[in-house]
Amino acid sequence: MEKCIAAARTAYESKHAPENLGVIIQKHAGHQVLPESEQAAIEWFVQWLKP
Repeated sequence: MEKCIAAARTAYESKHAPENLGVIIQKHAGHQVLPESEQAAIEWFVQWLKP
């Protein structure tokens, strides 16, 4: 996961938009979505997908 995040970070930086990349790592959660991650996803949708 960390290699993928590093590659994504490099790509966003190359486009001068590192602030547009958001990552939350849920340690020991497996494939479960924790409440704080769900809330972060909702906030992302509200911010970036306004009609």
